[in-house]
Amino acid sequence: MDLEGVKPDDVTFLAILGACSSARDLATGSDLHARIVASGIAIDVVVGSALVHFYCKCELLDRAWAIFREIPDPNVLTWTTAIGNSLINLHAKSGRIERALEIFHGMIHRDVISWGSIITALAQSGNAAGVLAMLREMDLEGTKPDAVVFVSAIDACKSSSRLADGRILHARAIASGVHDRIQIANSLLDMYSKCGRLDLAMAVFLALPQRDTIAWNSIVISFAQHGDWIRARELFQAMHLEGMEPSRVTIVSILSACRHAGLLEEARRYFVCMADDHGIDPALLHYGSMIDLFGRAGWLDHAEELVREMPIQPAITSVTALLGSCRIHGDARRASGAAEQAIDLDPESAAGGLALLSNTFAGKE
Repeated sequence: MDLEGVKPDDVTFLAILGACSSARDLATGSDLHARIVASGIAIDVVVGSALVHFYCKCELLDRAWAIFREIPDPNVLTWTTAIGNSLINLHAKSGRIERALEIFHGMIHRDVISWGSIITALAQSGNAAGVLAMLREMDLEGTKPDAVVFVSAIDACKSSSRLADGRILHARAIASGVHDRIQIANSLLDMYSKCGRLDLAMAVFLALPQRDTIAWNSIVISFAQHGDWIRARELFQAMHLEGMEPSRVTIVSILSACRHAGLLEEARRYFVCMADDHGIDPALLHYGSMIDLFGRAGWLDHAEELVREMPIQPAITSVTALLGSCRIHGDARRASGAAEQAIDLDPESAAGGLALLSNTFAGKE
């Protein structure tokens, strides 16, 4: 077209820009933007909307926002719901919550996705009060919350100070007939657990018509983290009978519960069955839990052997846990070896390791 000497018009530019948006082709689209400016074509509502949409697709917020600001008399066409939602999401990901709110309140038409986007952004920023205020505003506009909105709002109530609000949301979910959707139920389960209401968490779990792996892992973790070893073990066994596999985090929680209950042999059994029964290779957190467990119990030979025979490089926290246990139990020989290993792993932590070693020897003198 250039070789023929034919100048592209705004329709041509819009067609090419649309293709660049779909492909997220930043280089070509940016070059096209420059050509639009050089050609003297006005950045009106139509062209401006296309450019805003393009830069949103490429996640370049500042450019999209700058172009939007330059559009004369932006109207419904410019401020489409899709563009607004994109900008809200992108600003939220960048932590620019105030800008996301500004965009949200500037939208002429807001759909349930718009509400879900801003409520999710507020929830992820820890603004529980803002989430609940936005939910009330949503009610006033007559928009019914969907599963995304409920999950985000419930997630914002995962502290004891927000338990009452969480229970109100639970009641609303029941009234809306969506309380037994698995993603909402899992959020409720997690919320009640974090608020220390295991009775309510268990009630949500038992009311589920179908329980997925997330629900099973969540309820086991809840009881394990709150020190109810007996119930955690019962649920873990029931989970296995249901054919559900534990997650790595579930195993860590079980090992931690064993540690607090002083159940060394039980912990060893779960540690061994990770790979044999569940196909989970132990990770640093699992090794760390066992090393700490053995060390606290005075089984320093087992702890040292685990550090030495790990198929992966031990974490500095595992070695310092062994070092601390050696200090507590007065084992200077093992403390010396652990301190050297800690220094090799992380020279910046050497001072701490040497201080522990010094305390060990001081205790033996």
